[in-house]
Amino acid sequence: MAPLKVLITGASGFLATWVVKENISRGYFVRGTVRNPAKGDYLKNLYGDKFEYVIVEDMGKDGAFDEAVKDVDAVIHTASPFYYNVKDPQELIGPSVNGTKSIMTSILKHGTKVKRVVLTSAFAAMAPILKPGTVPTRYDESCWSNGAVEDVEKDGLESHPLQVYEASKVLAEKAAWDFVGKHKNEIAWDLITLLTPYIYGPIIYQSPNPASLNTSSTRVLNFLRNDPPRSAEDLVAPAGSFVDVRDAAWAHAEAVTHPTLGNKDAQAAFEHGKGRITLVSCQYCWQDVADALIDATISVPESMPRGEKGAGKRTTHISLVTSTRAREELGLKFRSMTETFADTLNDFQEKGWIEIRTKN
Repeated sequence: MAPLKVLITGASGFLATWVVKENISRGYFVRGTVRNPAKGDYLKNLYGDKFEYVIVEDMGKDGAFDEAVKDVDAVIHTASPFYYNVKDPQELIGPSVNGTKSIMTSILKHGTKVKRVVLTSAFAAMAPILKPGTVPTRYDESCWSNGAVEDVEKDGLESHPLQVYEASKVLAEKAAWDFVGKHKNEIAWDLITLLTPYIYGPIIYQSPNPASLNTSSTRVLNFLRNDPPRSAEDLVAPAGSFVDVRDAAWAHAEAVTHPTLGNKDAQAAFEHGKGRITLVSCQYCWQDVADALIDATISVPESMPRGEKGAGKRTTHISLVTSTRAREELGLKFRSMTETFADTLNDFQEKGWIEIRTKN
């Protein structure tokens, strides 16, 4: 029997390179979409004859994925922009939404073997960005950050970049569920969406220097360098939620063949979160990270802020979530905070981006 063939979009990205690796480790053949041959050749050198690539320069273009989806058994759509220096909301919203619609349309027309589509959504599509001091609120897969869409529509070019990102993820995921709901009688595949928070961990994608790092990895590097400088008060401010990139990759690969979590009922997704899975390891503040590394007697950069040991226990986290579905139904076992940040630190050190001059 031939191995499963899985299409992974945006295959050269931080998360996607690990998703490629995880799928190949399971014996699957992977086809990846990349924007240029250099990115594809880098991955081909990593994975050899278990990997092939196709060029998709503009994922929002009609028919962009028509060739890519042919003769694959599953599709993992990770491609989506994420950066802070947004001048126009459509810089993020346009590619996110149009890319999702484009690949769904291509699968409908040409993906005759596809049985499962896995979409990388975001925790931001479920839980709104809350201001410090907000009453702690619990969220689950039935929740949607619809307020972000309304805020961006109202504020336009003055919208905060995080609100724009949040709106882009809401609109892209809803476009996917709308498409599946509209065409459920025409398609042989169902959908699972994975809601990721900040993704941290070692990198295997092509990143020759810190300037080329993805947004979430840059956050970790900046913390280790204490750039900009953080006070003890800054360190105990809620920093959000995170998941290890390797755990997120495992979840994407596991979702490809999970027998029961897929969904075609858009209304059930919108109202009850059916088919949605949150991948949140834990809520944290940067003091927690400093303590985890130091408590594990890991040598850290002199530049890394130490703060007040244990002060993170007093932090009030305002967006609360337990990834029950990921743990109990998907079977995901999250890595510890210590492992995630220790491995990231070691990776940055090996790349020459961090120097360890002193012990703790």
